[in-house]
Amino acid sequence: MKGAVFHGSQMSDEQLWGAISELPSFLAKKGLPKPSRWFAWHEQASQQLPEFFAARCVLEWYLGDDALDPDRPDASTFKDSKSEIGGLKLLYSGLSFAIHEAAHVLLHVPRPCWNWYTQQVKEAQSAQDGVQQLIAWSTSWHKDLRLVDICRSMYDTKVLDQLLLYQQLRGRGDEQRVLGRLVFTYAAELLSHRLWSMARYDTCPECFAGLLSADPVICVATMRLMKQDWKILCLAEQSRKLKCLLLDLQLLFSMPARLACSLFEASGWISSDATALGILSAVVKTLPDNKIVEDAHQAVGLEAKANANQKLKIGTVQSCVTNSRISSSRNLSHPAKHSKDVFFRNWGKKVPSQSSKKTFPAKYHKLPEIFGNIFKKKTWMTVSEEQYGKSYAAWQWVRNFTNCHLGHSGYEVEDTCLGHCNL
Repeated sequence: MKGAVFHGSQMSDEQLWGAISELPSFLAKKGLPKPSRWFAWHEQASQQLPEFFAARCVLEWYLGDDALDPDRPDASTFKDSKSEIGGLKLLYSGLSFAIHEAAHVLLHVPRPCWNWYTQQVKEAQSAQDGVQQLIAWSTSWHKDLRLVDICRSMYDTKVLDQLLLYQQLRGRGDEQRVLGRLVFTYAAELLSHRLWSMARYDTCPECFAGLLSADPVICVATMRLMKQDWKILCLAEQSRKLKCLLLDLQLLFSMPARLACSLFEASGWISSDATALGILSAVVKTLPDNKIVEDAHQAVGLEAKANANQKLKIGTVQSCVTNSRISSSRNLSHPAKHSKDVFFRNWGKKVPSQSSKKTFPAKYHKLPEIFGNIFKKKTWMTVSEEQYGKSYAAWQWVRNFTNCHLGHSGYEVEDTCLGHCNL
């Protein structure tokens, strides 16, 4: 049904072509989504998706009858089409109503997550900011308004009515039912994954971040939780009844977290113990996002682009990252960075000595033999959204079983399907 979306327009051909020529993507080169950046596709889609049908209009006019209708019933997938056609014909084959609808749903439903990430990157710059966020989320992550916004996206009539209009122009009679099913299915799946990933804030070590708070009420409540969880874990490792849940309970209790719990226990569960707090701080006090990694790669990429015909040496890459001001922009200490005066004062010799040639290059230093286990068969569980969810569910069940004294009501701690199902 080629050209259906343009029927009913009150514009003349001259006005239509004039309007198309003024669109941003027809005047300047737009960006491409970078796989290494979070929400890179959403950023580009929000800028370029409004010009979807303008591009289709131009390609339909240019290719004429040589191009196949993107909305034909027997249309093949993009992967299969790559082996049959190429160039502008391949591009035109991807501009179907179905792809336009799916792209809008992919852009609209996760927007609350995109807004959350943008706000986090702007507000949480340092590791201390990340700790403050952990303290807040460890008690209220399940009340986050972004979760409500994901549910609300299923009823956004402004966006959904516009998509229904496109489907009606396409000539589909079941557009409302099909679109409703698509939006609901995707939103429910996204909400499920978001809940799984945010469940980590109620498990070790994130749930113990409250011990670093200046509020004594939060410290007391967090210490009570740590004492309970540490006791449960120690008993679980000695009990046969909890064998089905043991792996999920142990998953996030790393060795540093165990050390912190042991030190607090040795101090009599005093929340101000400096040694234990130091260990716990080293575990939870990390950067709140990985954008600093993207910025470091960008600095190296710009250097490579400026010298496209030259291969970057290791020293050049190190110099780019060291002098990129990435750490200072986020209030991070950068002891490796030195000024030009300090460098020439301490390492002013231009000819390296024989000792320095074997001191600094990594190839002259051998790692301990135990590091070779990395290349052997994997024997540890993968930390993923699914495993976060299972670990959280296991801990919530055991905590609830203990606090509500369900054992006195005839229940057994193994009366759960967590150890027998794949979520």
